Amino acid sequence: MTPDTPVRSYADANRNLAAKFSRWLEIQNYSPNTRRAYDALTADFCRFIGSRDITQIKHFDVREYLGHLLRKGLAQSSLDRQLHGLRTFFDFLNLAGLVTSVAPRFIRTRKRQRKLPRFPSVQEAARLIEAAKSPRDRAVLEVFYGTGCRLAEVAGMRCEDVDFETQSIRVLGKGNKERVVLFGRMAKEALLAYLGDRRTGYLFQDTLPAQKLRVTQAKPNKHESGIWWRGSWREYPEGSGLGVPKWKWLGRVSAMTREEAKAKLRETIGASNTDRPQIDRPLCHRILGRIVGSTARRAGLKGIHPHSLRHAFATHLLNRGADLRCVQELLGHSSLSTTMIYTHVAMADLSKIHTKCHPRG
Repeated sequence: MTPDTPVRSYADANRNLAAKFSRWLEIQNYSPNTRRAYDALTADFCRFIGSRDITQIKHFDVREYLGHLLRKGLAQSSLDRQLHGLRTFFDFLNLAGLVTSVAPRFIRTRKRQRKLPRFPSVQEAARLIEAAKSPRDRAVLEVFYGTGCRLAEVAGMRCEDVDFETQSIRVLGKGNKERVVLFGRMAKEALLAYLGDRRTGYLFQDTLPAQKLRVTQAKPNKHESGIWWRGSWREYPEGSGLGVPKWKWLGRVSAMTREEAKAKLRETIGASNTDRPQIDRPLCHRILGRIVGSTARRAGLKGIHPHSLRHAFATHLLNRGADLRCVQELLGHSSLSTTMIYTHVAMADLSKIHTKCHPRG
């Protein structure tokens, strides 16, 4: 290669492989949250390696990238997740025959101490639920604590999958795996108080405000003399900054007053139905998390989030004598070793039993 020969850039080819990896994740039934995280990871890795061929990347290049993330302030747990994502990406490249070895698998993760999960006690969980300020918030908290479901699972619950007779809900978990979870009497009462007669749609729906009609004065048109009156249908309340207004031409300011413009708009609309159709969509993850966090602060509890209630669900069951295998099934863990962490959390109650019951306790 002569000095004047331009160096080939593989940036477009790398992004194309990242896009194919994203489609492969969808085919493999990875959850939407995992796909978004892996898409962000592969895009960032492609930016890091620049114009180099991603199929020629070696393990020391991956190590350099992890060092780059460490200098940015990522925690060790986050680095482990990024390394796991890169392993999955290069596994995909290896399955496609584009690489002969999986470079990230030549890097070992740092050994770190696994912290025990923090969770509210039985009394704190009761105080949290009592601090709910609306029937919806109370139902959300009762479902989180009563079923032990993940945040995404609660968001995706539908009324059609709730059986109030057996007090069970069919949920879609990780990897699109269905399972049945149970809830108790108090959760049932909270759900019935929140739902009323509604038995269709998402269990926790996102309600949209009604449309608003207003006639307003537009800015001067650059190509026409004068100012226009315009009528707008707002998708969201004024001041929310959301939605795209649809403007309708009504006439020039010099030709009519505001009241005449409003009358013309009403005449134009006529008897058409201007009611917004009800959109069936769930509460987003952020709002569900905000419900738990704000209620916890109101109850005087710190560090409580949706997953804390999942930890509390599992630990309180084990402390009261539940079988570990049953708890695994209710949590939706594919491996019993994942559920085993809750046996360590439950040791405090076991030590009390040992002190009370053992002859030399």
